[in-house]
Amino acid sequence: MTAGPRHFAVVVAAAGSFAAATTAHGATPPRVGVAVTTCTTGSAPEYRSAIFTATVSRGPRAKRMAARFRLLRTSRLAVDTGDPAPVAAKVALPAWNAWARSKRGRSALVVSRRVDGLSGPAAYAVDVETRWYDAKGRVIARRTTRSVACDQPDYAPDIEASVTPRAGGLDVSVYNRGRSVSAAGMVSVLSGGVQIGRAEVAPLAPGARMTVAVSIESCPAAPLVVTVKTGDARELSYGNNEVRDVPCPG
Repeated sequence: MTAGPRHFAVVVAAAGSFAAATTAHGATPPRVGVAVTTCTTGSAPEYRSAIFTATVSRGPRAKRMAARFRLLRTSRLAVDTGDPAPVAAKVALPAWNAWARSKRGRSALVVSRRVDGLSGPAAYAVDVETRWYDAKGRVIARRTTRSVACDQPDYAPDIEASVTPRAGGLDVSVYNRGRSVSAAGMVSVLSGGVQIGRAEVAPLAPGARMTVAVSIESCPAAPLVVTVKTGDARELSYGNNEVRDVPCPG
């Protein structure tokens, strides 16, 4: 649960080139350092951001360097559902399209890019395209380097239910284990697939719990199934919002 922003100052060495690096003469171009210098998470979108920094050394024969960033997003939903190879999708950021260029003769080019309003569950990384130029402005080397990721957790509500039978009904404890407020919902009690009881559930803040009393007059068939459903477009739950094999209250 996150009530406010969390800040991770992570300075990491270059993750290495994922694609072939080339030079005009076949030699290996200078290395590029790419770091996640800031990664923040939080319950509200304005708390979720990342800053990526690339450090490009000049190398032999080069007079200028240039770098351009591409933001990549890998959904963690694919990981949760067992996808063996989740795809890193490019995120369109027109402000990042331009190349950052060093001044002539500088020993290094250091460039940072910030992105805000991240969503989860996902991992965000960057590909940094790098070029080196000679004195005549010709490209003499190229490299693409991928950063490590800034991970954003799932911010959906996560509803968990537990049931205590009592005389004349059930007490249903509803708990929001997620990172955002859940919408109002309903507790339903089924007996043999037929609804025999229901009660409304108010919105719950992250980490909040409430007990809902459901009156049951009789049980046509036992055991009972109790389910909590909210009005959220997507909630985690993982089956924790349903309780089976509930005995009929005395």
